[in-house]
Amino acid sequence: MQRGHPFWTRALDDKRAEQRRKLRAIPSWLFEPSHYAPGPTVTINGVADNAFVETQVRRQADAELNLLAPLLSEWEIATAEDALGWFVRNNVDKATRNVQGHANDLLAEVEDRLPVAGEPRKLDPKYAAPLARAILLLAWADDLSDDGYLDPRIAEHREPTT
Repeated sequence: MQRGHPFWTRALDDKRAEQRRKLRAIPSWLFEPSHYAPGPTVTINGVADNAFVETQVRRQADAELNLLAPLLSEWEIATAEDALGWFVRNNVDKATRNVQGHANDLLAEVEDRLPVAGEPRKLDPKYAAPLARAILLLAWADDLSDDGYLDPRIAEHREPTT
């Protein structure tokens, strides 16, 4: 956010956060992060205007995300459960002896809510195109942003710039 700037605004910051949460909720099995190469800096009439273009890209991404609305809330819950499950599974043995029983109970509860490994997962074909467009637009929008954030799954496949 830059005070007085017409495009680097609190609204843009809020939109970034909202869309980044939605992108993070998309299950990793639905896209290949290495396919999302960096978007270029945008120059319009010789002037770098990333904030303006980022705003337009995010508006288009909203249209695609709206088509995915029936799935996004389900994915947000599943992604959070999966993250919690991974964390608990990898840390339950580190609990001190006096709370180990509670840690084991927590692990059992969390694991009951997780999908079964190897369970077939499918995406309704009608969502494939909006999903691909949304991911591409959100990756580009983050490339245009001035804050350096990129979904960790995509960032992991990018070449370091320094």
